[in-house]
Amino acid sequence: MGLDPDHATTAQRRDAAPEPPPPPPQHEAPPRRPLSLVASIAPNPPSEPKQARVRRRARKRNGPPQLQFVTATDPSQFKDETAKRSVRSQAMIQYRYRADREKKHPQPQGQGPSPASLGRSPSEPPVVPTSSNSNSNSNSNSNSNSNSNSNSSSSSAHVEDVGIGAYDGCPNPQQLLPYTVHVPGASLWSASPAVYAPVSRYQRALASSSPNRTRQSVIEYENSEEYFSNIMAFILRAFALRAPVGSSGDPFSVLPQFPNPQLDSRFYIDLTHRVCVTQDILVHYFPWLQQSQKSLLSGTIISATWADMKAGLEGDSSTTALLKSEVIGWVNARFRDPSLSKDDFTITIVCHLLAGEMGSGNEHAIQMHKKGLTSLIVQRGGPEALCAPLRSPVVIDIAHCDIVCETPEHSLAQGWEYPPDDPPERQAAVAESPLYCPRDEFYTLLKDPRCSAYTYELLCDMRDLTDLFLASNVTGHVLGEALQNQPGVANAPTVVEYDSRVAAIRSRLASLPSAHTPGLPTTGDWIFETCRIAAIIYTSAIIMRTPLSTAAEPSSNIILADIASASPAGAYIHTTCLAEPLYAAFERSNGTDTLWGDMLAVLYWAISVGAAAARRRPASTDPAPMVHPRTEMSSLLQRRLISHSSRLMVMIQFAHPAALMTAQKKLLMVQDLIGRRVSRKPAP
Repeated sequence: MGLDPDHATTAQRRDAAPEPPPPPPQHEAPPRRPLSLVASIAPNPPSEPKQARVRRRARKRNGPPQLQFVTATDPSQFKDETAKRSVRSQAMIQYRYRADREKKHPQPQGQGPSPASLGRSPSEPPVVPTSSNSNSNSNSNSNSNSNSNSNSSSSSAHVEDVGIGAYDGCPNPQQLLPYTVHVPGASLWSASPAVYAPVSRYQRALASSSPNRTRQSVIEYENSEEYFSNIMAFILRAFALRAPVGSSGDPFSVLPQFPNPQLDSRFYIDLTHRVCVTQDILVHYFPWLQQSQKSLLSGTIISATWADMKAGLEGDSSTTALLKSEVIGWVNARFRDPSLSKDDFTITIVCHLLAGEMGSGNEHAIQMHKKGLTSLIVQRGGPEALCAPLRSPVVIDIAHCDIVCETPEHSLAQGWEYPPDDPPERQAAVAESPLYCPRDEFYTLLKDPRCSAYTYELLCDMRDLTDLFLASNVTGHVLGEALQNQPGVANAPTVVEYDSRVAAIRSRLASLPSAHTPGLPTTGDWIFETCRIAAIIYTSAIIMRTPLSTAAEPSSNIILADIASASPAGAYIHTTCLAEPLYAAFERSNGTDTLWGDMLAVLYWAISVGAAAARRRPASTDPAPMVHPRTEMSSLLQRRLISHSSRLMVMIQFAHPAALMTAQKKLLMVQDLIGRRVSRKPAP
């Protein structure tokens, strides 16, 4: 049989020695894959070799990653896997973006925003907190930016704590606060170099303010046992010089005593200097009171009614009623004596009675004592006929009554002005407020760490609104010399300018967040919150030309309407008098003990607005009268606010009488204009 050559060749190969088996294939190290891809690759069974996939080139992003919102019709949908995956994806994109930026633009370790960029000296704490490069901040920023609607819906769980006008779901920090500036070269998404600080007025004021080497305070008062002990020691020494201590050796025996043994003079004198006695009162007023024991003891009514208010009493306690009865008996006895009926000590006692009734919050009693006091002053020939220690206190007390009771300014206060002071230096401590700013900026408020940048901007708006309103409605003759010297008051704006500037103030105020809103620089700033609510009442009253007590009603407040229109559906709508959240914010600010430091006059403005707003006006003569029943709670709220504002009035008037009197005149003019609904242009 013949063989095929090819077959023979094959056979020969088979008969040959077998070749060694080929070596096992060498496994090459697989290419390194990103960690995010490894988890998604599962081991595949051996199969036919496939063509290598061409890896798609990553798309290069220009600028920071864009926001992608997660929407839902029910809060539980935010916990779905799809929503969580979207959030994780956005967080990873944000993380990679920041890492890439750090590689391209490395920042030296420890370098952050300089104190100059914040507008404060290195020793001063920054007002606006800056971001850091921590993971927690990165995650919180990415979550808040990618899931803003989730924040908005979750805020409904704490609507009771949100307050008035909280913007919980706003993803853009620039939308949270109207007064913001971006540092050049910084990115909104870059944590370290980005600093958001209030613009313009606050930064400009910081740049122009001079360092205060000799620290001054608006008033000299401390809420400490050491301070109270020093005050009592001063009083005891002063009386011991007049009447040495007797054989009993009791140093308190030199104090004047009440004829009624049920009244402990030592207790009431000690209570009084704890409540409202400042160093200026000791210097300017105590020497006058020391000349008449009854004048000194009658001043303790102020502290007695204060103690009743703090105890939560709507009326007077039995001991306070006994004290008032004792003092009224002294007044009646002096009225029966023609030589004493109109003297300065009689007027002093009646003035103390009036201040004490303001602490009680009884408007009927307040008006009765005010009428008696003004009658005595008129019979004496006016405030200028009184002794020097009494001239400004009686006028200030009368003006304060008109403010908290929303009554027209009395002719006595209207026709008498405290001699205007020279323009203070920038480093001088001044009782600044939206009603009194003798310099171009609030230089005293700038130096108080309690005044945040956002509070400062808000107070500037209220100052400008007050000056605009008065300049547009009041002639220079009515303003008087003291008010004409105030910056911004004398120059009347045009109607177009007035409308434009007021509209801008209104818009900024409506956009401010509440201190209840978490995660903002204003969160937990109860001084800011107190001022914000007072500004809502005050601004609405000016724009709508309604009394403060009417503007405090949510249904009548135009700023609340603006806030409600911009809030998401289902947001908390306030339904009670705005004086209630104002007082609640004031209590949380610890204002009773601290008096807000150098912001004392600002506190007086806010609490006085609240005291007038807390009034329950009687039924009007309109076709649809609106009745506000004086419930127990509303009556107690009014008493608390009037008592606090009266205490502040007493503490300011001897240190800064001109500032307080000017502020009161401004507020009374505003109340007069909004109460009468006069035309914008003054009568010829």
